[in-house]
Amino acid sequence: MIFFYDPSLAPESSESQEFYIRKAQQIIRLVSAAHPAGPGYELDVRLRPSGSQGMLVTSLQAFGLYHGVISDAVDIKRPAVVSSGAPWERQVLLRARAVRAT
Repeated sequence: MIFFYDPSLAPESSESQEFYIRKAQQIIRLVSAAHPAGPGYELDVRLRPSGSQGMLVTSLQAFGLYHGVISDAVDIKRPAVVSSGAPWERQVLLRARAVRAT
């Protein structure tokens, strides 16, 4: 599972990345928790630009830059190569399904 966010959609009273990190953690807890029908699902959230050591959420702009889709970003340093994303990472994304949490 990969978590993206759009900083412009975060509440004005919070820092967008911290807000979305808390939301992602909440989603992981809810999906992983045991329910009356049985155990929850184990989520793998390691597939992200910096691996399991990186941030849990990534802005859409940073993700596009990482994969070479966005050529120039104002507040983000460019990677040393045009695209830092490995080909297998982009293959995994072919089967991705978008879910919007509010």
